[in-house]
Amino acid sequence: MSIREGIGYDVIEGILDRNIRTAADWEKIEKIDIIGIDEISNRKGHKDFLAIITAYIDGKLRVIAVLKDREKATVKEFS
Repeated sequence: MSIREGIGYDVIEGILDRNIRTAADWEKIEKIDIIGIDEISNRKGHKDFLAIITAYIDGKLRVIAVLKDREKATVKEFS
């Protein structure tokens, strides 16, 4: 994305850091229909994985949190 848009990787990373929460704001969520947990590599070479928590809320798929890693303890702490 950074190459296509002509902006540096650090700018993209800064935007994500400022706008993606690492915890859900449960007060804004009335009902979760379906929840999903996925993992992505934060760095090239498939190391340093993050866990992405998504949910269908009011019929729309939303990212509700990006966790610092995919470890079982981190995911359990989130819930």
